[in-house]
Amino acid sequence: MGPGDILTRLTAPVIRGLGVGIVPAATRGGQRNLFTVGAVPEVARPWSSYAPTVVRLPDGRIKLSTKFTRLTGRSPILLAGMTPTTVDAKIVAAAANAGHWAELAGAGKSPKRFSITASRR
Repeated sequence: MGPGDILTRLTAPVIRGLGVGIVPAATRGGQRNLFTVGAVPEVARPWSSYAPTVVRLPDGRIKLSTKFTRLTGRSPILLAGMTPTTVDAKIVAAAANAGHWAELAGAGKSPKRFSITASRR
């Protein structure tokens, strides 16, 4: 294939997410990584490091742990913005009361009318 970084560009998409690094030795940046004392090529985190894990809580319950659950303290289920024209507010309230993250949106409604309608429910 000749000198250059063509093999690097062909290989990179194949190994993306595996936690494997590539040093394009034919480029100046790659040569800096190879020949600079103490330099360490940058390796992307493997996708498996983002995977949910199962944890046992001090009270014995088993839960799923993700960055989202650790940040919010909620379950990993997220009910995205539901507009009152799409779904009834009771569904959003039920999901929130069950410990999930739930959002009620107000697209397409005037703020005053939306707040009056939502507060009556």
